[in-house]
Amino acid sequence: MQKLQAEGDGLPTNTLRALADLMPLTDGRPAIVGPSDKMSVMVGPVRLAGYGGHRRQGPLLHAKMIVLGFLWDDDEFFMGDVFVPESVWLSSANWTNASFSGHLEFGIFSTDRALVRGAYDFLADLLSVSEPFDSKARRPTPDMAPVEYDEAFGNAARAMWGHLSEEPD
Repeated sequence: MQKLQAEGDGLPTNTLRALADLMPLTDGRPAIVGPSDKMSVMVGPVRLAGYGGHRRQGPLLHAKMIVLGFLWDDDEFFMGDVFVPESVWLSSANWTNASFSGHLEFGIFSTDRALVRGAYDFLADLLSVSEPFDSKARRPTPDMAPVEYDEAFGNAARAMWGHLSEEPD
C-alpha cells in the first residue's frame, strides 16, 4: 500500500458524483465556496476509513472490492470527467503476498447493475468519510465535508437556473 500511495494516481473528487460537493475542511470547518472557486480536489490513491492498524479501538474495515468502469466526459452539464461504474470484483483476497501464495481465496466478478451500483455507492460512502493514508488520528477523522456556498454563489445560481423553478405562465 505504501508503494501504491507513493506511485499511484489520485482521484479528483468531481469524478464521483457522491463526492462532488466535498472539499477539505478549513480549520475544522466546511469550506465556503463562491462561483469562481474550483469544486474538486485530488485525493490520494490510498485512503483510510474507520479504525485499523494501531487504532484498533473499533470496527476494522474488511471489505475487499474493486469497482471498474470508465471516465465519461459530461459536456452537457459541464461536470468534466465522471466515473461510470460497469463491473465489480468482490473477493476474500486482500492482495498481499500471503493471499496469493498460501491462502485459498474466493472471488467473483460481476456486471450485475444492482450489485455494481451497490458496491459503487458503498465505496463512495467510504471515500466521503475517509482520511489521508498518513493520518495519525487515533479515531476516524474525515478530512472533507460538504461545502457551504457563499451569497455570491447563490446569486449566480439563481441568475443561471432560477427560471427552472418558476411556475409556467
